[in-house]
Amino acid sequence: MNLNWKHQHRRMGRNLKQKLDALEGSYASPQQTLNIVRTTIIPSLDHAFAVTPCSYTDLDKWDAMIGGAIKSKHNLWRSTLIAMICEDVHSFGLGAPSIYVEYHRRSAVALVTSLEDPSEPSDDHASPDPPDRPTQGPCHYIPLHKRRNVAT
Repeated sequence: MNLNWKHQHRRMGRNLKQKLDALEGSYASPQQTLNIVRTTIIPSLDHAFAVTPCSYTDLDKWDAMIGGAIKSKHNLWRSTLIAMICEDVHSFGLGAPSIYVEYHRRSAVALVTSLEDPSEPSDDHASPDPPDRPTQGPCHYIPLHKRRNVAT
């Protein structure tokens, strides 16, 4: 086995395209479309994020595909910015989820889970109980101008 993930990326892209095409052809209302994307389509991709490393190009392409389906259902122009669609409803956006946020959230969860050892520590290497961690609120969209300045 090698570390070539092209097959998984193509399969994830095909599955996403198939689901979005079916959603665009359905009689779902714009709000139902957002709920379907949020509750079924993104989690179907989210399942593979823990084991499949994705590039920013793939994430960008999938974000554009989801944004296109949402724009189509809301009768928005194709030139409407993805940032406007992903912006929070209280800031006059549509509140659509972003693949970037879900990918990084899932990767962080996978990292933390892999670093935690569920076995009991031995007596000679006993460690104190970890402090309670504050729970974080919901993830928000990362604006494009901030995303591009991150060194890769």
